[in-house]
Amino acid sequence: MISLVISLAILIASFFYPKISKVVVNNNSHYTADEIMNLANIHVEQPFFWITSWKSKRLVQDPWIKSAIIYKSWPDTVSIVVKERKPVLTNGLQNFAIDGTILSNVSVERQKALIRFDGWGKPRLDEALDLTKLFEHYDLKRIRYSPSGLTIQIASTELFTPSLDMLKAHWGSFLSQVGKYKYLYFYPWGVSGRNE
Repeated sequence: MISLVISLAILIASFFYPKISKVVVNNNSHYTADEIMNLANIHVEQPFFWITSWKSKRLVQDPWIKSAIIYKSWPDTVSIVVKERKPVLTNGLQNFAIDGTILSNVSVERQKALIRFDGWGKPRLDEALDLTKLFEHYDLKRIRYSPSGLTIQIASTELFTPSLDMLKAHWGSFLSQVGKYKYLYFYPWGVSGRNE
């Protein structure tokens, strides 16, 4: 009985002391520090010991947040370190992070800078995301898809390949011919290029 009373007294006391006096948010760019704090359900003057991962679950459930770590520094400081997803690809209606997560609320200006992904037939989002990784150093502008294949536009060259696997099989040829031709075509038997 005494231990129960002591436990209850400690629990009640923890609601009043210590209180959070400072919240530091790191690595955020899409969300403001206040928005991160709201998502994490952490605010100044909250009880320090009552900060839990359960109370902050909205933060890690948000599509823009890839990961989040909350550090408590005795007696009154909480640090929130986030890793945010970034949009890389858009079909004009939806914006995708490199892992395929759909990200909403992308500004019109930011959307204009994303890789354009469009076409017809069976959607080929997984291939488009793999192409985004494959061409990360080649100023990838647009990926168009159709039942016959993928057309990829980089800064100075347009490529056509029936599939991502075919492109990967001839990647060495791409490396040796990129910049020499305006158009490159990938076939099972090899790669051809033209400038007209």
